[in-house]
Amino acid sequence: MAEKNPHENRRARVRERVEKIGFEGMADHEALEYLLFYVIPRCDTNPLAHRLIDRFGSFSAVLDASEDDLQTVQGVGLRTAQFLHGIKLATAFYAMSRRKVPQTLQRCEDAMQYLTPLFEGLMNERLYMVLMDDQYCPMQTVLLAEGQPGSIQIDLTAAARRAVASGCTQVILSHNHPRGLPTPSHEDIHTTRQAAKILGLLGICLIDHIIVAGGTALSLRECGKMPYYDPLRGEVDM
Repeated sequence: MAEKNPHENRRARVRERVEKIGFEGMADHEALEYLLFYVIPRCDTNPLAHRLIDRFGSFSAVLDASEDDLQTVQGVGLRTAQFLHGIKLATAFYAMSRRKVPQTLQRCEDAMQYLTPLFEGLMNERLYMVLMDDQYCPMQTVLLAEGQPGSIQIDLTAAARRAVASGCTQVILSHNHPRGLPTPSHEDIHTTRQAAKILGLLGICLIDHIIVAGGTALSLRECGKMPYYDPLRGEVDM
């Protein structure tokens, strides 16, 4: 006779609750406990869920953690770390795939609608580049950099090579401020000026830089702070 899992009754109750009402009303550790059922089939996952919350502080912070950091928690092996990190990646892909994609991104409103879901729930800072044809139709959205807020390293030369290889003629940059407002910093403006010049020299127009924070977005073009490359002078103007 197969040995009965002593934790099966609790698992059944938690699963039934999720099936009926989803994650609504769940504590962070309870949501983690449920997810861990699928990677740890027999052990009680409640203590591990508590250790993860104690270590990282919240459900979202656990999913934002790197695989290496996750494995510093007792009971988390490589497979579990990959599973948890994969949930975050899958969630981001889900948000991208279900968003309404405007036919073109010429209007600031359409570009902000297109880009805002990419940053939903993120605690890290990310920088994306949208590659477009001469009709402002998005061809590809590329993740250029990711890291702690205010500390991401951006290789604009590599980004320019990627843009040239795609055959695009126009580009939009977008990054998030995980904490605070979508107000452009001095560094944001400086990076935008550099990108406008590097891309402009290659015949690619940087038409906007959109900053997202807390579900709201700001367009540098719309607020009059967007630098533009002047091909005749070889300089960037506001």
